[in-house]
Amino acid sequence: VQAFDRPLELAPVARVYLNRASENRDIADFRGHVDYVVRYGAESGIVGELMYRRGRERRSTWQLDLSYPIRQRMFANAGGYVYLQLFEGYGESLLTYNQKSDLQVRLGIAIVR
Repeated sequence: VQAFDRPLELAPVARVYLNRASENRDIADFRGHVDYVVRYGAESGIVGELMYRRGRERRSTWQLDLSYPIRQRMFANAGGYVYLQLFEGYGESLLTYNQKSDLQVRLGIAIVR
């Protein structure tokens, strides 16, 4: 979908859990089975990506990623980018999938986006 000469992408990401270990049998309750992703922006400028996922019992997760190029791309999308991420919810890692993370703000440099 094109919106104001900037690509808008909508992408559901489905997840299936196979052979869950005894330590995380309830991971689907916290991470759910689908991530809904919306991405907007021009590759030569700011790109924003919003992800939402919902587990059982209203366990929801939000992640917002913003990136801006700070150098010319070398090939494909590899280059240098200033990167800002906001995260709140469940399932950030396998070790803490069942613990809710309060809002976290991260700023850094990325090689790809």
